[in-house]
Amino acid sequence: DLGNPSIRNAIGAVDGVRCVGAAEERLGHADAARQAYRQAADLCPNAQSPHLALSALARRLGDRAIAFKEMQIVFDLQHADSPPDDPWWTYHRSQARNADDLLESLWRPFLSETER
Repeated sequence: DLGNPSIRNAIGAVDGVRCVGAAEERLGHADAARQAYRQAADLCPNAQSPHLALSALARRLGDRAIAFKEMQIVFDLQHADSPPDDPWWTYHRSQARNADDLLESLWRPFLSETER
């Protein structure tokens, strides 16, 4: 329930920590970025966005196993009994008219040559 102030505060904290992670990543501080994304995941365990960030970071660093592991967490969260506490779960229904293209570009690096 996004009307709940504690959930809104947690989401705000997750977004803030994710922004710190992105900034650290841009500065070339992969370990600090990973730590910030992990902190965001700890703040909101049912949020997908920190795990997406961790997966993307791992992929950029060439760690395919961790990238897959983090994506599996995202897929597992979709089927969790408790509702997600991340407003980005519905991004495909909002202004992301190119969501299909974005998702395809996300998956492309994980596909085998024959699947591409």
